[in-house]
Amino acid sequence: MKRLLRWILITSPLVLITAVWGIDTLRQNELAGKRAFEAQPDSAFEAMLEKPPIVLDGQILHPKVQYNLQARAGQDMSARREGLRQVLLNGGLKRSMLRKHIDEDWNYRTDSGAPMQSIHEVKIPGLDGNTLDARVYVPKVANETEDLPVLLYFHGGGFIFASIEAMHGAVQLMANEARVVVVSVNYRLAPEYTYPAANRDAMAAWAWARKHVGEFGGNAERIAVGGDSAGAYLSVATSLALRERGEALPAAQLLYYPVVDTAAEKYPSWRLFGEDFGLDKYFIRVALELYVPDPNQRDDLRLSPIRENDLSGMPPAIIVSAGFDPLRDQARDYARKLEEDGVAATYINAASLHHGFLESSGTINDAGRIARQSATLLGMQLRR
Repeated sequence: MKRLLRWILITSPLVLITAVWGIDTLRQNELAGKRAFEAQPDSAFEAMLEKPPIVLDGQILHPKVQYNLQARAGQDMSARREGLRQVLLNGGLKRSMLRKHIDEDWNYRTDSGAPMQSIHEVKIPGLDGNTLDARVYVPKVANETEDLPVLLYFHGGGFIFASIEAMHGAVQLMANEARVVVVSVNYRLAPEYTYPAANRDAMAAWAWARKHVGEFGGNAERIAVGGDSAGAYLSVATSLALRERGEALPAAQLLYYPVVDTAAEKYPSWRLFGEDFGLDKYFIRVALELYVPDPNQRDDLRLSPIRENDLSGMPPAIIVSAGFDPLRDQARDYARKLEEDGVAATYINAASLHHGFLESSGTINDAGRIARQSATLLGMQLRR
């Protein structure tokens, strides 16, 4: 009996490691199979559509997006989002596994382009005694005689999901196409950490980048801020906070489907695309509730940059929206307001796509094209 117990104690860790490795291998094989399926020609998906192409507000939904949304048709998304909220609030293994699954799901469809010259894992000191994990991407760039411009990037995920792992492929593509060093940053997530934790982490990341990017061949005087969705908000909020303090501002902003107004329901795109198109109004409400649990804080102007009376002096911006996105009109109106206040703004609407299309740059032609186009524009802006 003692021998048996000793054998179990010795072999159990090995059995556990083998089991975990097996699960991870199965998961990677599953994702590889899904990517191969989703990379088929558009015509294959047009043939599998159960309904005619969706046309709304003069836009035609991409057939691959429409096909992927078919499976959700008829689901009670309000109930699903409430279940998600409970998993996040209860914490534990379920929350960890959900976040890991989302990181993997965001990354498997992306096209990362050429391999990097180097990738570095770094630690950034936060403002509250915390430490942020970040990843620095240095592209292979020919004929550059000076330090490269830099993009400080914050992932999306409604302040409750995603990480530098989720955006690994997407930011590598940005580094390649813009020919910039990218610093991709993890910030604290809700509900564990609520407003303004993520905002403070973004400010800490900016301070670190200004001080340290030169160690990786980056130009500390040519740093842009960027992000997708909630991360785009953090980029705008950081620029506004620096302007308020009278400090050096980013050289540019790269904003993908930004959330810049907590009153999202007032925009026509909320009514048009708030259900059945991926990102939905139920998720937006849950995300806001978890990051800003105090309703009295939700009218804080720092959470709704578009309500600023004057945006003059802000960095020039490249703003990309998705056509079938409840946040589309926020992005468009923010670009307009910047221009009205004398700030250069380039606005691109990915009319056939929905929120989160950066994740599909390797499988959806329109997503790949716009991901490259916007990154190239950033590189040009940073070299003017």
